[in-house]
Amino acid sequence: MPINIKNEDVTRLVNQLARETGETVTDAVGKAAAERLARLHRQKEGVADKLRAIADDVAKHASKEWLTWDYDADLYDEKGLPK
Repeated sequence: MPINIKNEDVTRLVNQLARETGETVTDAVGKAAAERLARLHRQKEGVADKLRAIADDVAKHASKEWLTWDYDADLYDEKGLPK
C-alpha cells in the first residue's frame, strides 16, 4: 500500500536522509521507522524493569499477612461474585 506524504518538511527530511545514507527513499523511511519502534520498545521494557524492581522492594518490606492475604475470600462469594 503506497504512502503519500504531503508535508514538505517531511519530504525534505526523508530525501536528505536517503541522499546521505545512499539508500532509496523507501529503505530510508523503513529503517527510520524500524529504529524508532525499537527505541520505543526499549523504553517500555525499561519501565517494566523499574516497576518490577519497585514491586520487589515493596515485597521485602511487606508483612507476611499482607503477602499471604487471601483477597478472593474477602472480595468474592462462593459463586465468584463480588461481595
